[in-house]
Amino acid sequence: MTTKHLVQMNISDATLNKVQRIQEMGDLPNRTTAIKLAVDVIDVLASTLTNGGKIYIVNSSGQQQELLVPGFSKDYNT
Repeated sequence: MTTKHLVQMNISDATLNKVQRIQEMGDLPNRTTAIKLAVDVIDVLASTLTNGGKIYIVNSSGQQQELLVPGFSKDYNT
């Protein structure tokens, strides 16, 4: 049996807009599902980066660029 936890948080309008965009792009049923999906994606990124891996984004013209993730990529400069 999986234990479920209720998490309440305050988020800015900008963050809420990002969650709604994820929900719409993924045709997800609600914001909760969008947030869970975002957490799963960040978990994959964090796991890859903490194990010494790198992540690349390939744009529509075929060029690739390393993805630097704030808080996880040691080369990320704020």
